[in-house]
Amino acid sequence: MPSPGLSNRFWGNATPSSEDVALNDERRLLALNAAQMGTWFWDLESQTIQWDDQGRRLFGQPEGSTGAACEEFFSLLHPDDRQATREAVNNAVEKRCEYDMIHRVMWPDGSVHWLRCKGKPEPGPQPKRILGLTVEINWLKRAEELMRTNERLATEAALANALAHEINNPLEIICNVLYLLHRSNLDANQETLHAAATEAFQRIEQITRHMLTIHSRSDQPSRFKLAACVETAVIEHTRAAREREVVLESRCDKEVEFCGMTSEVQQIVSALLANALESVDQGGRIIVHGFASRDWTKHRRRGIRLVVADNGRGVPEEVRAMLFHPFTAGTKKASGLGLWACNTIVSRYGGTIKFRSSVAPGRSGTAVSVFLRPLPDSPDSSSPKVSAFPISD
Repeated sequence: MPSPGLSNRFWGNATPSSEDVALNDERRLLALNAAQMGTWFWDLESQTIQWDDQGRRLFGQPEGSTGAACEEFFSLLHPDDRQATREAVNNAVEKRCEYDMIHRVMWPDGSVHWLRCKGKPEPGPQPKRILGLTVEINWLKRAEELMRTNERLATEAALANALAHEINNPLEIICNVLYLLHRSNLDANQETLHAAATEAFQRIEQITRHMLTIHSRSDQPSRFKLAACVETAVIEHTRAAREREVVLESRCDKEVEFCGMTSEVQQIVSALLANALESVDQGGRIIVHGFASRDWTKHRRRGIRLVVADNGRGVPEEVRAMLFHPFTAGTKKASGLGLWACNTIVSRYGGTIKFRSSVAPGRSGTAVSVFLRPLPDSPDSSSPKVSAFPISD
């Protein structure tokens, strides 16, 4: 016999008390909330679905909603997933097996969310309900998409690198021929043709250089000071800015450290500066800002942000949608590969690149914002090392 002071829940043959049942329910609820899982059951007789409050949120339903009719539930799903979900439910009922389905849900605000729903019919010859759980897997789909993107970009970069090497050899011959022609006595018409050929050669050389740098990467990332890295890229363009009387200003937090490829971060800043210099007129202004930041989504991931802003002519409306595609440029002299190369690097870091631009007279200009996450190869790369993290951008 157990001692009088010992709870019955420690004895296997004892009936759980109401306190034990309530405690177990509380534990289950805490576990579900911690995992952000929702529970539901499908009433096969009335063809209705009931969900708890977390399930309501996952399906994007308003406050107070406790469920939906069967057809109403299917209307919440992405049109491409409805038939497969119907078949999965019918298969679970007919074969008395588990229901395990990944599908998309359309929220009232138009956003699309990936959910995994897993359930099982009640035991017995004629089950009346399917009991199940739902969890959001947007993060998993983003990771899969990022992996596919990285694989595609790696293939494209390798191809670009191979093509650049093939182009580079005849370019050397053309360069030598242009040099010899420049040293010979040319008349005015020949000088004009030579200048046009030289300009075309320089454009091809710039494209080739971008194609070569896209594939070149260091073996291992390293931790470095962001300010020093950005300053190196800024110095590269100081002379060109001075010749055009353009004010080039760098504002970087000197305490911020970042784990990644120094050359790649410099390439991003250099490409954005080159684009800005092509856009601004004589006497214009360009500001480069680097600081610790967050990806302001619901995950609020830490990283660094690079902002390059200018008061130039702005990006034409017809070019904006394709600005980060290869051979698309906002100016006639640009190669059209600099921003594409930036986008390629940003994708490898799981970051984002956004811009705002105006062509309105008197208030024209462009601001490009790049967010980079630290590379995970370093043991301490989960966040930039800063003395005080800013509250906002």
